Amino acid sequence: MVTNGGEINVEHVVELDPDLIIAHNRVDERVLDSLRQITTVLVVDIAGAGRADWQGKTQLLAEVLGKETDFEALVTSYQDHAASIARTHAEVLSQETFSVVGTWSFGEVIVYSADSNFGNVSALAGAQLVAPLGTPEDGEHLISLEEVGDHLSGSIVLHASDYLGEPNPELTETMESPVFTQLPTVKDGRVFPGGKATLGGFQDARLALDSLDAALSALQ
Repeated sequence: MVTNGGEINVEHVVELDPDLIIAHNRVDERVLDSLRQITTVLVVDIAGAGRADWQGKTQLLAEVLGKETDFEALVTSYQDHAASIARTHAEVLSQETFSVVGTWSFGEVIVYSADSNFGNVSALAGAQLVAPLGTPEDGEHLISLEEVGDHLSGSIVLHASDYLGEPNPELTETMESPVFTQLPTVKDGRVFPGGKATLGGFQDARLALDSLDAALSALQ
């Protein structure tokens, strides 16, 4: 195993004799230096200002792997799908606003803006996202559970979910809490799955678009 999700087994990487290593910018710089002794290392951002630019990271990987034509086809398909949703649900989209939420820890809620990795897909399809003032550069505003009444002001809530439309255990516990269930939007049943909170490429983006489409269709 190259990594257990935390530590990287550099010795195993050496044994594999790769032509290219793809790492992310949360890997310790000393480990990256060790990997660079093996071969070329491409570092992609999963934290900081570059976190939200999933499409840019996908394009970079496509260029490195010689898959530019495939990338361009995926971009066209993605943009066409978003435009189709925007046209189909134009009336609803003009009337509604969205709070897009997720969490990795009970007691905390992330509110995603239109500039975030999660929120920018729905925004492309015409969704008007509401996020707190002062949202960080990655578009992810961390608030306490007690603050959701002040910051979840959208008329629809989209929550992070897996491919089956289910939230993670921490988010499930959060959404079952009295603070969350008493929100007017929640009491009205206007809470829907929104797709993965961290997009890794066009398949994840398609999930987010399909989730938005399903939510909008349920409202019509």
